[in-house]
Amino acid sequence: MLRITIKNGLFLSIILLFSFSCKQENNAELSLDSLNAQISSLEADLDKLKERRKAKMKEQGLEYIEEDEILSSSASDSTIIIKGIVKSKSKSKIHITLDRPYRSDFARSIPIDKDGKFEKEISVRAPAIYKLNFGDIDSEIYLEPGKMIGLVIDTSAEHTFNFLGDLSIENNHLFSTKAFSKQAAHVHPELEQELGTLFNSILDSTEMFAQNKLNIDLNTNYAELIKNNYLYNSLLGIVNHIKNPELQYNIEQHLDFSKLKIPEAGTSNLSLFSLYAYRKFIFEFFELSCNQIVQDSTISPFDKYSKKYEKVNTLFEDPILQEFIKTDIVFESIRKMKSSELNPLVLKLRKQISNKHYLKTVTDHYKKNIHAGVGTLAPQIEGPSYEGGRINLNDYEGKYVYIFVWATWCGPCKLEIPYYEKLISDFSEGDIEFIGVSVDKDESKWLESFLFQKYPGTQMLVKGDWNSPMIKDFNLRTVPQFILINPKGEIITLSAPSPTKGAASFLSTFGV
Repeated sequence: MLRITIKNGLFLSIILLFSFSCKQENNAELSLDSLNAQISSLEADLDKLKERRKAKMKEQGLEYIEEDEILSSSASDSTIIIKGIVKSKSKSKIHITLDRPYRSDFARSIPIDKDGKFEKEISVRAPAIYKLNFGDIDSEIYLEPGKMIGLVIDTSAEHTFNFLGDLSIENNHLFSTKAFSKQAAHVHPELEQELGTLFNSILDSTEMFAQNKLNIDLNTNYAELIKNNYLYNSLLGIVNHIKNPELQYNIEQHLDFSKLKIPEAGTSNLSLFSLYAYRKFIFEFFELSCNQIVQDSTISPFDKYSKKYEKVNTLFEDPILQEFIKTDIVFESIRKMKSSELNPLVLKLRKQISNKHYLKTVTDHYKKNIHAGVGTLAPQIEGPSYEGGRINLNDYEGKYVYIFVWATWCGPCKLEIPYYEKLISDFSEGDIEFIGVSVDKDESKWLESFLFQKYPGTQMLVKGDWNSPMIKDFNLRTVPQFILINPKGEIITLSAPSPTKGAASFLSTFGV
């Protein structure tokens, strides 16, 4: 007699395979009719087993759910579908998050309908470990593009989360074993020899961990993430406990990065970068290696940050790591110094990194800590163009920019327009851009005004009246206002001469 035990709603999809293996003797010699009859017999056996499963679940007070009911969707190559049902429903949403440094955190909410069912397709760039929250229950969930996850949540059962589908083995392993929190014991190396020995022992223990804990049929990407989480958590324990200054100053000579096999830029690196332990280790390792620079009392604060910035490329080859560390250096320098002396470093970062989220973070941080004035980098205003599309002040870096700040309700602004038009004509061959920035609150009124008045040159709207970012970020108190910015993007003056009061002579002094 075949005895089947169903525990907490786990669906045993291997039953069909087991039944088939018992009846496949000499099936190569069977006729087509016999094979069809055997298939029908197997299907009948499966139906009986499903009924027994249903009865067993009912005995245990568990709701019966057809697996096909959940596993009936397919994801694209760049998304994952999360679908399932909640029993003992207590909350209306499931939350999926991922910590991403220097940009808005990844956060997705999955609503649960009145029947306890939920389904959502989520864009996922690379395999990664995400945070899963349902009420007061926090766990991890492994997501990978192109997959489909079924999830049954039962807060009254021993196993609160039960995963089905493509990544069920990995997620049930992650939830049941707490594999994500595994790490080696922290120690306190004092000598170079101790550090080298400890480093090698951690590499060995990582392999032992992988062999002992990850020896089931796990997805390769998932197993690699768990293994690396163990590795970098363990390495983090080393760098956090090194007290010997000599080891701190030369840490890069004693930790052999070639043995860590940090992948080249790409999908695998994005997966690794999703691990907090990895990012934290890289950050602490870098800070430790820069201790000698930081403690050098003979150089200025700016030079310290510049030397740290230049050191990044000597330690890390991966562009993703380089951008992450460089952003952190510039971010900290702005927070600590709050000075336009940092402009060369900020400008260097703008030219060297491509991550738009990092760039926006640094730009916003600069604006918050270093208020607009002579010598500071101009706040990066953006808005719709009258000609269509959008304009960003940053697009004009490399040229002088003369900005005419105005509004449709401003009488003195309109008096300047004929002279402004002539100014643009006189400098049409010069290395200078003329931008009119309206701060009107109503975009439709701004557009309508062009029917009655010709506004020359490039025109954009940064709406809001006196709450416009143009007014607030540049600390303006009146319109019209005229601003001149140099090719580096630095403010020359917030009160340049107007077209009616000598703007042409003023601009000529700059050789434009």
